[in-house]
Amino acid sequence: VRTVHPVIESCRRLRRRKIQPVIARFGTDTIGRKSDVAGGQQLAHAQSVLARLLPGLDVDVLKMPHHGSAHQDQGWLLSLAAEVVLVSVGADNDYGHPAASALDPLVAAGSSVARTDASGDLAVVARDGVPAVVSRG
Repeated sequence: VRTVHPVIESCRRLRRRKIQPVIARFGTDTIGRKSDVAGGQQLAHAQSVLARLLPGLDVDVLKMPHHGSAHQDQGWLLSLAAEVVLVSVGADNDYGHPAASALDPLVAAGSSVARTDASGDLAVVARDGVPAVVSRG
């Protein structure tokens, strides 16, 4: 496992925006995770900063930012071309997460979306060299 992001100069800028992205490489596969404490319009802005810092980034697995809230830079999320999208969200939450406006474009683009509120615990495994999701719910 090799972390290919964050790089030191970008970390300072991202910390000021309260986001903690991690891009890891497992052999030749790249997995992206963005743990986000920013909300609302700050989230889309933070994603646009990542798009500038990491142009052309392509990931196999995306941990959906901010529980799949509606405030996303949808163009950036689609540009990642994630095969699998994991959404960590509590069942029956009062925030309306995840938002269909955040997930539907990813599904339409061919991403497989798995949600903890619907499937319980999720894990990504490799099946025939491609990521797959197993659940325990």
